Amino acid sequence: MKIANKIGTLQKETIDDTLTLLDHDSLQQALTLIKNCSAIYLFGTSMSYIAAQEFSYAMKRLGMPVEFCLDPIEQVFQTHTLPSDALAIIISYTGETAPIVNACQILQKRKIATITITSIGDNTINKYSDVSLYLCTRENVHSKISSFSSRQSIHTILDILYSCYFAFNYQNNYQKTITMNKTIELKRYSSNTKINQ
Repeated sequence: MKIANKIGTLQKETIDDTLTLLDHDSLQQALTLIKNCSAIYLFGTSMSYIAAQEFSYAMKRLGMPVEFCLDPIEQVFQTHTLPSDALAIIISYTGETAPIVNACQILQKRKIATITITSIGDNTINKYSDVSLYLCTRENVHSKISSFSSRQSIHTILDILYSCYFAFNYQNNYQKTITMNKTIELKRYSSNTKINQ
């Protein structure tokens, strides 16, 4: 229970730190880029993959095309084929991962709109982005035992982007979601009445 409480406290503090780092104008600019793009392409490696995948699933259900390739080298190749009205979302804790930096350089040359989700402070990928959203930086790259904090911070930012995008057309998105759930999950049932409404 001591460990459980420490993890719970860390998660809460990470969310609070992430919200503190969130700037209204940057968030608004990021949402405008999302709203006006034809498709979203996600770039990231390692632990950012799972968060990116969940974001991709959620956005696709609202009708927004989202692509994410796991292989970092393949991601670099993908930068050459993005449509000109696409949006790139780059996730990198350090902002210095070589294939990600390479991808950012190509995206900037092609004038592809780019949002970076990275740690606060100077790093290479921030130089190539249209807008940066910052992660909580509680972890040392070399001495961490896991990515508890950065993973939670990435999830928080992506959940905020998804929720704000949902809110742009709330009634339509809500109705679409309910209709899909009723159609697709028709045969799913739980004996737990609290969740089986």
